[in-house]
Amino acid sequence: MIERWALLALLLSPIDASAGAWTRDAGRFYLNASYSRIAADALFTPSFEKVPIVPYTQQLVGSYGEVGLITRWRTVTGEGTIFRHARLEGQGATSGVGDLRLGAWTGLLEQPLRLSLGVLLGLPTGDRAPSAGAGADSEAQAIARSLPTGDGEWDVEARAALGTSLASESWPLEHYVTLEAGYWVRTRGFSDGLTYKLEIGTKIPVFVLDRFWFVLRLSGLESFASTAEAGQDATGLGNGVTYLSPGLEISAKIYQGLGVAAAIDTAVRARSVAAAPQIKLAISYEW
Repeated sequence: MIERWALLALLLSPIDASAGAWTRDAGRFYLNASYSRIAADALFTPSFEKVPIVPYTQQLVGSYGEVGLITRWRTVTGEGTIFRHARLEGQGATSGVGDLRLGAWTGLLEQPLRLSLGVLLGLPTGDRAPSAGAGADSEAQAIARSLPTGDGEWDVEARAALGTSLASESWPLEHYVTLEAGYWVRTRGFSDGLTYKLEIGTKIPVFVLDRFWFVLRLSGLESFASTAEAGQDATGLGNGVTYLSPGLEISAKIYQGLGVAAAIDTAVRARSVAAAPQIKLAISYEW
């Protein structure tokens, strides 16, 4: 049971969803829909400093799904932004479909730890250079282009995930721990980067409370872009995006395979992203 719920908590991650260390059995699937929002009046610059900006808001409606094809050896995933809306107060806004990411995972070890490897392919289904519309002046067009809905590039990431579940008769709580690390190969002028995530989930195994997982997370992205190469917008879709972000999540089982989650995370060291917390709500179903 703890492995099943550890997987649920992993899939509700507010950064990048992935199958992680626990792959799906053949024929089993998981679906997730989420809403997230950022409201910022500051920006992390390419030199990791915070500077004030025109109030910026970003709203995302996302989806994630996975299905087990071969028990342990093959789980496939799909993740995308169904709708992305970005707005600079008093200047303009853009909205549309965002990017898509497809993945495949295989489980290499089950004991003494879970170890899985995955490959994730990014598809540029969003709009890298939105238009302000016919007849708009050059300033309006520049604002629209500064609020893309996608990064406009194909990319691929190789990722490893290590995990274990912890429970003891002498300890009143149940836990899981996961560690992920990946190398992200970018194209179209974007610099490569390293991704990482450390996550600890805790459950209180008593009536009612045993439906909840309380998750602490530290996630990050380290781009190899130089200060001069890094972008200077708040969307998080430009070159050089870097962040170190702690987060908290609470997920709950509602009925049978139906679940909900709420999460918050914020960057404490970053560049080329909005300097504000991200709040995320999600609903999921697994079978």
